[in-house]
Amino acid sequence: MERGLLEADKIRRCEVDALVDSGATRSVIPARIADELGLIIKAATLGPVDVLSGLTISEPVLDELQLVLASDSGLVSGTVVDNDHKPISGASIVLIPDYQRDRPDLYRFSHSDQNCHFQLSPAVPGDYKLFAWQDLEPCAYNNQDFLRKSEEVGSKVKITEFRKLTVELKVIPGIE
Repeated sequence: MERGLLEADKIRRCEVDALVDSGATRSVIPARIADELGLIIKAATLGPVDVLSGLTISEPVLDELQLVLASDSGLVSGTVVDNDHKPISGASIVLIPDYQRDRPDLYRFSHSDQNCHFQLSPAVPGDYKLFAWQDLEPCAYNNQDFLRKSEEVGSKVKITEFRKLTVELKVIPGIE
């Protein structure tokens, strides 16, 4: 698998006819597949409407849903340390967008490995906060009250296209 710009002869357009029942919908491309391919959703429109933040269908729709995928993502990697700069393995690492927190597809999650390293990709270019928690309940970072307690100690990072950002991240001890 190659990452980067595609040559013109490798670009393909795929059209799929689908019947979508009314209700909340999600991307038709499984996140795991998109991640493995290094793809991000760059744009999503239903007819003339931008639906990148989400879409609820409550009545029949005849408009075309267009998803634009891109491989111009960034990557964040690094090590996790405590306040004494001692390496920490098993920490929960979360990359959370600064301005589009209503888009869970932009969140990235990992753990520091036995060597205290982590990697988060693909990451949509933009401004983020990066957190490393020593003890984190599953998906606790989705709770805005919980997140507010750690907001000041999160590290600000800027993800840029086709770039690898390497950081040393201080672990946040357990929060009550």
